[in-house]
Amino acid sequence: MILLNVMTGSKESTLIYTGYLENYYFQTKSTEQDYIVLTQVTRRNLRKQALTEQPLGEGGTTSAYSNEPGIPVYLPEDVIVIPAR
Repeated sequence: MILLNVMTGSKESTLIYTGYLENYYFQTKSTEQDYIVLTQVTRRNLRKQALTEQPLGEGGTTSAYSNEPGIPVYLPEDVIVIPAR
């Protein structure tokens, strides 16, 4: 059994998925990984909540995020597919 922690990110959130590796796949005729399949997965948001909105230059704002990670949420699906990109 191989336990993986997989971090994914976007502008809205940074998530960490923890689960057991079920399988992994490569792109056709390539050595580049295409996606992985995890089972018994939990998901945790690493940016739990915005703490403050601060002014940023000409009418913009920025958010400061807590260092507290979110609470792990068990995902009831049998498998979760995470693309490599």
